[in-house]
Amino acid sequence: TLFRSGGAKNYQLWHHRRCALTELAALCEGAAEGAAVARLRLLAVELEATEATLEATDAKNYHAWAHRQWALAALGDVDAWRGELDFAARLIDEDVRNNSAWSHRALASRKAAGSADNAMLPASALAAEAAMVAEALRRAPRAEAAWSYLRGLYAPPRCGAAASALGDADCLARSLAEEALRADGANVHALELYCDCLEGAGEASAAAGGWEALARIDPLRARYYDYRKAQSQAFCS
Repeated sequence: TLFRSGGAKNYQLWHHRRCALTELAALCEGAAEGAAVARLRLLAVELEATEATLEATDAKNYHAWAHRQWALAALGDVDAWRGELDFAARLIDEDVRNNSAWSHRALASRKAAGSADNAMLPASALAAEAAMVAEALRRAPRAEAAWSYLRGLYAPPRCGAAASALGDADCLARSLAEEALRADGANVHALELYCDCLEGAGEASAAAGGWEALARIDPLRARYYDYRKAQSQAFCS
């Protein structure tokens, strides 16, 4: 109730709640129902509380999302993380530009698949995530959060780095970028990813042309794009 009545962005309240939960979690070791079951009961309360806070106040509330992730890591299991995929998908569906929901799904997808936080997902999980991003981008082609999520799925390498999905000219990331650019050649987020894909495929000349185009489209960042062009040529030389 306190979080929903004005305290949702007070980090001291969230910290106090975390401290209290840490003590309660320690008591779970002696629970008659078993420690794992007791911890999951605590987790269910926290998931409900954070969901209510996000729905009643601000769906991008950093403190609520951070507390939810802490509770899942401290009290949950793989099944709990799998349940978060649907939760994140629902909030993304409500607001495709909710970067907090996309970030949460990035973490949940890897935890649910048993992957390291910075590792590429298994092929089956990767396909499901890519399909979700594709649908989101068709609804909102300039949603930066969705493009960032797609970039994180594939983590395109520089030329000469280890092979990855982006080494294939027909990869989904590249094809989605191309699709978006055919409809809107000034889509900065799509063009940036497309240039990264070109670099990953060793197509330095095409990538350089893309960075030049970005410098014209977004002159405030022209010096950054000039730098990326020079880096592209250096990596692919």
